Amino acid sequence: MRKAVLRHPWRRLLPLAVLLLASAIGLGLLQRANRSPVFEHQVRAAQRMTKAYGVLNSHLRALGFQLDRESDPNETGIIGVQFSEITTTVGYLPAKRTSANPDFAAYLVRMVSEHATPGNGPVVIALSGSFPALGLAAIIACEELMHEVVVLSSVGSSSFGANRPELTWLDMEDVFAESSVILTRTYLASLGGGGDIGQFPFEEGRILALAALERAGVPALMEDSAQDQVAAKAALLERLGPQMLINIGGNEAHVGPSGHLLPPGLVTAPPADPDQLGVTGWFLARQLPVVHLLRIEELALRHGIAIDPVPLPPPGRSAVYYEHTLPLWPSVLLLGLAAAYVVVLVLLRRREVGTARRNQR
Repeated sequence: MRKAVLRHPWRRLLPLAVLLLASAIGLGLLQRANRSPVFEHQVRAAQRMTKAYGVLNSHLRALGFQLDRESDPNETGIIGVQFSEITTTVGYLPAKRTSANPDFAAYLVRMVSEHATPGNGPVVIALSGSFPALGLAAIIACEELMHEVVVLSSVGSSSFGANRPELTWLDMEDVFAESSVILTRTYLASLGGGGDIGQFPFEEGRILALAALERAGVPALMEDSAQDQVAAKAALLERLGPQMLINIGGNEAHVGPSGHLLPPGLVTAPPADPDQLGVTGWFLARQLPVVHLLRIEELALRHGIAIDPVPLPPPGRSAVYYEHTLPLWPSVLLLGLAAAYVVVLVLLRRREVGTARRNQR
């Protein structure tokens, strides 16, 4: 009997494993999903996103565009083309479609409500044309929470973003503002592309990006180098006194040469020398919160946002709208039972060892 116990100690651990597994399942069933404190704002923000897609869709049809149901099955109108003269890099289509999920506006309402306070300075939205849906979501989220917003945008875009030369982010902004979907307009624009100074694969891209800036009629920043672009934007930020950054995409002046080290979502500490992180580094060096929107599918998975959904989900259903809590007493009870079982095992083991020693005498 003694030898069997020594040879197969797992037999006594098996009930503990079963208890822990049952506890995990039970605790999962006991979780409560409560509406977040900003639930109503989140729902309204998502609804505004859906309205914006309808406005943009109608605008495109009025211009004679035919929406590609294969690349844009939800007919948002915010998914661009695979390649154009102002396309800067290769983009991943499923990530672009995922970014059009209105629940990202709800996610950004949560982020802004938790890390910024109205009246303490503007929330800066720094965006390239690569994820226009997220630019729209960020503006809507800030407006829902009554924040002052400063938008630093650029024309260049990766594949399937705002990369139609006749429908850049600045053009979309016009459409949304004229339909009162948003009130905020770009504060300062740039060409984007390499160095944020308009280095496109073809010279025609720079010409078309300049035309987009002229069409929009917004203040434009066109320095001679990426470093000068960053310095000029940093000087602007010093004057504005912002409290938070939402960065969207990989504009070189906004994320710097070490931008690939930035994790998606909330960033509170620099993963590299802040001087190598562009405008984002300016915020992190001052211990100001940053929400970095890139690696979109990873971010969606982390926050319970559907990836590449067809159709788009109705507002208020996904996990991002809720806070999950667990009653304290079941956790304490189950942990107590597990601890008691371990204590019993230890006492039994000591008893068996003592018995074995006495038998050997």
